[in-house]
Amino acid sequence: MAVSSSCKGDPMGMDNGKYVRFTPEQVEALERLYHDCPVTGRLLVTLCLCEQHFSFGSLIFFGKRKRQGALSISFIKKKKFFGGKQEDQKMSTGAPPAAPEEEDGSSSEEEEVKKEIRKEHYSSSHKILLVGEGDFSFSLCLARAFGSARNIVATTVDTHQELAKKYSNAIENLIELQQRGCVVLCGVDATTMSNHFFLTTQRFHRIVYNFPHVGFSFPEDNGCQIMLNKELVKGFMRNAKVLLKKENGEIHVTHKLGEPYDKWDLVKEAKKIGLVNHNTKPFFKDRYPGYAQKRAHGSSPDEPFNLGGSSTFMFRPSG
Repeated sequence: MAVSSSCKGDPMGMDNGKYVRFTPEQVEALERLYHDCPVTGRLLVTLCLCEQHFSFGSLIFFGKRKRQGALSISFIKKKKFFGGKQEDQKMSTGAPPAAPEEEDGSSSEEEEVKKEIRKEHYSSSHKILLVGEGDFSFSLCLARAFGSARNIVATTVDTHQELAKKYSNAIENLIELQQRGCVVLCGVDATTMSNHFFLTTQRFHRIVYNFPHVGFSFPEDNGCQIMLNKELVKGFMRNAKVLLKKENGEIHVTHKLGEPYDKWDLVKEAKKIGLVNHNTKPFFKDRYPGYAQKRAHGSSPDEPFNLGGSSTFMFRPSG
């Protein structure tokens, strides 16, 4: 399954009729590329994971090259990432691609990575997984505060089509996150995410789920509704525990206080799966500029819900 040598019909010269799933080797290569190439690697991974229309029999490697003031984008088949024949197939737009530039250790990009910036409980030095994002406004708040989103993976259970239908700003926020270097994953179930083909290769300092809710099958204070929400949170915690870094990893759940939310028994349920609540902090929305909590369910998913009193519960493995 190779990249078409002709650009007719498709400006990128791809065979749009043939798609493949990621293999473990490809995931490993994406992981390596993500860490080794600060800009181009992250661009590739983001496009691969979000668009999922690349033929990985021949890796299409996006390399941005500046030459005489013009921007050229080269598509290069690389053996060292995914194997195959020792062959390079290049197509370019704009000026011819220049030789790869050496990464300068004193570059502004690396200085940005080295300089730690904190936003409440989160740091630009943390590798952060955000789960159950609505319109991605919380992810974007952190990205803007850090000046980059290269340390963030943001996920949602919704598809791209559902996001566009449910939220007025979701796609705009998603695009800005990608431009800032974030890996955005759609269709990720919080209760099975440790088996996700990409997430299973990752480990995080912070895993965050703000205001988890399964959606309304019964009234909020109904026992069956409470049980459904408890199962969601337990499933999330169980999977998040697998994806934590061994040292200093934390799971954060931001949750409303009072009845019937106290009946979710977050601390008690976490203890059952080997997590201890080491800290709890009040949640103040105004400390996260741009964040918009969304109903997500029902006939008005883009409308905000009343936060009332809320706190962020912080958990660590008890062992």
